[in-house]
Amino acid sequence: NAADDVKPTRSERFAIVGATVLDGERDAPLRNAVVLVEDGRIARVGTRAEVKVPKDLPTVQGRGLTVIPGVRAEGWSVSDLGWGPGALARGIVGVRLAVQDDATLREVRDALSRDGGLGPRVLEPSDSSSTHSLREGAPADFVVVEGALRKIPESPSRVRWVAVGGKLYSAEALRREAR
Repeated sequence: NAADDVKPTRSERFAIVGATVLDGERDAPLRNAVVLVEDGRIARVGTRAEVKVPKDLPTVQGRGLTVIPGVRAEGWSVSDLGWGPGALARGIVGVRLAVQDDATLREVRDALSRDGGLGPRVLEPSDSSSTHSLREGAPADFVVVEGALRKIPESPSRVRWVAVGGKLYSAEALRREAR
């Protein structure tokens, strides 16, 4: 079970400090920024001057890294979910299944929850956006890549960490699990 084998580096409450942030809403990158995660959600996104990080909060040093919204993939089959850790390691944080009926989606989500499945979030059929942004109050689903990017890539490379539901995972550990 991947959820037992791959433990989050940080969970539910942490900050990434000093990274570049491409939030999908601003026109320009936010440099020397902070992404503050509390209770599995994005609590604040802003510059170091704007966001106060509590002293007791676990932090990830983001210098030389860029935080971007994760990729959403379309048309997955239920069997594709077995590739969960590998998909996360590639920056895919959300998937829309080819089967869209409510009963099937509920069954898949229940099975993933019961099995401790580690993989992308299964999206609702009504979720019409193909990409998302890093917004305060949204689930903490994002990707941290090496280097300073100027725009959000369709398929990120050099993924260092992946956050899903407020849990931050090492992409290297996810890749090992996927083998």
